[in-house]
Parts: sequence; C-alpha cells; structure tokens
Amino acid sequence: MLQYPDYLPPYVLLMRIMFAVLCGTLIGYEREHSLKAAGLRTHIIVAAASCLMMTISKYGFYDVLQTKGIDLDPSRVAAAIVSGVGFLGAGTIFMRKKSITGLTTAAGVWATAGIGMAMATGMYIEGFFTTIVVFIAQIISHSRFYHGRFNTIRSISLKVNAEAEIIQFILTTCAEHNISLLRFKVHCDDSAVYTLKLLCKIPQNIKISPFIESLRKNTDIISIHG
Repeated sequence: MLQYPDYLPPYVLLMRIMFAVLCGTLIGYEREHSLKAAGLRTHIIVAAASCLMMTISKYGFYDVLQTKGIDLDPSRVAAAIVSGVGFLGAGTIFMRKKSITGLTTAAGVWATAGIGMAMATGMYIEGFFTTIVVFIAQIISHSRFYHGRFNTIRSISLKVNAEAEIIQFILTTCAEHNISLLRFKVHCDDSAVYTLKLLCKIPQNIKISPFIESLRKNTDIISIHG
C-alpha cells in the first residue's frame, strides 16, 4: 500500500483535485455557454487529470525514495503534461475563410492544465488567481465592449424537427431583424428532434421579442428558450 508523507494525508490530495475541478468548471462553463469546441466536460477532465498526474509524479513514488540508487524528478511529468495538452488544444483551432478561430479556447485548455498542476503542488492562491484571470479574459471577448458598446450578446436555444431545413430560415430571420448570428451548435437529442444553440449579437436599439416571435411562426420550431 502506498505510504503517504506524514504531513500530507490522502484527504488533502483529494481536496486538491476537487479544487482543480472547481477551477476547470468555472473556465469550462464560460466556454460551454459561448458554444465553443472545448466545453465544460473537457476543462473538468483536463483540470482533474493534470492535477492527478502531477500528484502521482510528486507523491506516488514516496515509498521508494529511500531506496538506494533511485532518484526521481517530478518536473519531467510537469513538462510532459504541458506538451500533451498542447496537442489537445490544437484540436480546437480552426481556419475558416482566412480567419483563425479557437485560439482563446486552446489557450484556456492549456491554462486549465497549468491550474490543475498548481493545485496538485499546493499553490492554491496562484491557481485560483489564474482561474479568475483566465475567466475574465474569456468573458471580455464576448462583452459588449468587445463587440461594440451598444451591443448585447445573447444565447438562444431552439428545439426543431430533425427533418426541417431550418438554418436558412434562421439566417434570413436574423438579417431581417438586424441581428448577427455569431455561431450556432447543433445537438441531436433523438431521431426526431434537434437542439440548436444560437449565439447572437443584438444592437441596443433592437428588441429581442419581435425576433423571437418571427422564429415562432415557423412550425418546425417546437420550442424557444433564451
């Protein structure tokens, strides 16, 4: 059985993983709400796994450190985590129409791994502070100051019939109401119903209710939330 250091009982290590999960949840929730490729689950897993791997590297071989001829270097695992997460973050970067997207999400995943490693080493203040910095940096890109002082960013969820040709209708309706569709994501609930999550930029002088009512006129839209 693994021999833990006397000054570091197992519940402390579990607490550090929970702290890492908490930080990953905060960062991932914002990415999920913004309909990004890497959302809540990805950030939670990255935070928890990086914290666990760093914990194993630092304390997992504590019982063999007294053995003659054995020398361990925990920093090697830290470097491997950073390199490995780099490949994961690369999967969130896309190039469309000469425009690169996903860099902020990729950086967020990379930072989440670093936060998990910080929690594993007991650097709680640094980990929580970095979480707040990353969270603020992410929400700034979706604030009205970033998209225009008098614009509002709003998320709208639609339940639609799976067989409906609905995308063109949504684009046309957005154009008619001077609303910009920043991005959308499609979830397949079952064989008959899809969930469309829209992220819209709405000018301050535009009311959202006429836009919602125009969407309701389409019989293929089952419900609207947002």
